[in-house]
Amino acid sequence: MLGMANHLGIYSFSQSLADFLGQSYASFAPDPGTGPLPPVQFEALSSSDFNSDKEVKDKVTLYLYRITPNNQLRNVRVGQSVGAVGLNLHYLLTIWTDTIEYEQTMMGWAIRELHYHSFLDRSSLPEKAGWPIDESVSIVPEDLGTEEMSRVWDMARRSYRLSYPFLARIVRLVKTSPDGATPTVATRFIYADNLVEREP
Repeated sequence: MLGMANHLGIYSFSQSLADFLGQSYASFAPDPGTGPLPPVQFEALSSSDFNSDKEVKDKVTLYLYRITPNNQLRNVRVGQSVGAVGLNLHYLLTIWTDTIEYEQTMMGWAIRELHYHSFLDRSSLPEKAGWPIDESVSIVPEDLGTEEMSRVWDMARRSYRLSYPFLARIVRLVKTSPDGATPTVATRFIYADNLVEREP
């Protein structure tokens, strides 16, 4: 089922994914002999927070750095009506810690978690965003080139941190109407010159 939501869809998906990863991390049971995972928080960052010198420490963050139209759903129409807009959401998952052990351990855990839970369904998506009950949004790895990755970090006022790019697709945003609303009837007016005035 393709993603479909109201205007809250993008924000709700980012928050839902951060919450899902945080809950999975907190309930994770490590393999015997490997030791517990380091304490860390999961958070979706705004562009302002990512592109600033504000300290971020002991966190795993999701940064939505790009939104592109999904070509499969570009200009889709349903009858005479314009269909939903289909979007791909491009994220960076970034580890913010100072030790190599924690950095690479948490990244390994996060990549594996996204691989084995490669979609969010309606059980993880908030009702207020209008997601249908049979909803599912896929999560797939993205091959982000060195140049594009460098461009993302050059815009930020930070040094590079270990990051993993991935893609969420397809999120469809639809225009919703209030309950009981009736369709708007449009009237086309035609203007002409030299009309003869008629008496009533």
